[in-house]
Amino acid sequence: MVLPEVISARFSITGTAQEPVLTMDCTVRPTRGPAVIERLSHTVVQDLEDLLQVEFVERHIDIRAGADDALDASRPAAS
Repeated sequence: MVLPEVISARFSITGTAQEPVLTMDCTVRPTRGPAVIERLSHTVVQDLEDLLQVEFVERHIDIRAGADDALDASRPAAS
């Protein structure tokens, strides 16, 4: 899934196969905050649960607004 409003994202799933724990750390473009937060918090998490065929027993979700230029700063300079 590609979400252009997301500047960066890190996901990890820990725990056991029967009791997985999701940790999600995302930075979104400030102009897209509420809509993308809803999509990440619900749709993406639900899609992961459907894929794994089990619900997360814990969800640690950190979504914050960042500067649009943060994406450019993380790319290597063209040579």
